[in-house]
Amino acid sequence: MSNPFDPSKTSDAFKRLNPELFPPTLSPKWVNIEVGNKAGKDAAVEEALRRIRQDRKPVLNKLEEAYHLWLLREHPGQEILKQAVRLKLCNGCWYKPDLVIPALRAAFEVKGPHAFRGGFEFLKMAAHEHRWLTFYLVWRGRDGAWKKQEILS
Repeated sequence: MSNPFDPSKTSDAFKRLNPELFPPTLSPKWVNIEVGNKAGKDAAVEEALRRIRQDRKPVLNKLEEAYHLWLLREHPGQEILKQAVRLKLCNGCWYKPDLVIPALRAAFEVKGPHAFRGGFEFLKMAAHEHRWLTFYLVWRGRDGAWKKQEILS
């Protein structure tokens, strides 16, 4: 089957978005990397990293990160996982707690003042389905102190 798109008349962005239409070839930026050129190597490594991880956003938002720092002070030496545990709730539904301390079997969901309904239902369902973890809903009070409520199954 011949390629209906002329490669010389298509943009690089179109080629990147449609890799099945254009077979991979070495681009000039990969071919021209010299062995002694450190800047060229760094650019190649940066390009490779950009291809692997698509999203550059941080894992936690500012409120979740603030509670993570608070947990680090309260539980020194404990491993605290940031959105690293994925729990299956039902067919096609998954839940990721914001923070998990495996040694304590505790999962934390941090909510701000403008929390939406969807997160609470999944939190309650996860507490019911995965009783090996203790789930906590965490928020910051008006006085700035952290408030915590255990979710019962």
